[in-house]
Amino acid sequence: MKEFLIQRYRPDPTGPVIRPTLLRVDDDGRIIQADRHAETMFGYDISDLTGQKVQHILASRQDDPFAPAHRHRLDNGQTVLVTFRHKDGFFFTALLGLRMEIRDSDQAATASITLRDSDAMDSRIQRLAEQSAGFGLWELDMPSNEISWSEGMYRLLELKAGSELTRAELHTTYTYRGDWDLSQFSMEKVSRITRTRSPSTQSFLRNSQTRCSV
Repeated sequence: MKEFLIQRYRPDPTGPVIRPTLLRVDDDGRIIQADRHAETMFGYDISDLTGQKVQHILASRQDDPFAPAHRHRLDNGQTVLVTFRHKDGFFFTALLGLRMEIRDSDQAATASITLRDSDAMDSRIQRLAEQSAGFGLWELDMPSNEISWSEGMYRLLELKAGSELTRAELHTTYTYRGDWDLSQFSMEKVSRITRTRSPSTQSFLRNSQTRCSV
């Protein structure tokens, strides 16, 4: 990869200000990156430039910065005069210098980030995260109407992991007393809504799970 600094040679003093621009070109001569000044310099959107061969914006083969005559001067830290072709069809001369060079084979291997399947997560990692951040997870299995807790959830409520609790015990023990009526009303409302849903919605609910963190 080569990074070139390009600056208009003898710009028109009556025209718009054309700032120097940076182009990164890979070893195959393909433009892989252009800065925001490239649009003003060449007339192309950055997205249109990216992926194009550098010859696409050159006036002729003699202007190719990869040509031996230019390469020797650039490697010695000198600039070269190159004629470019603007998107609008006119030609202009610019000073081109080599700012940086890295062989593509020397660059670090590319990497990507993907969403990890939570079911495949090591339980020790989840346990450590819950202990460090002080949170817990609970999951409602709608087909069976059963709730399962992570160890962190038991820890938050100062219970021994695996302790069996009925829904009534949970409601009376861990619901704020002032919210008892509202909590009971909400559960009854959810139950009524579920019974009156269409068959397709009920099928969805029966096969659904809800997972939350506290």
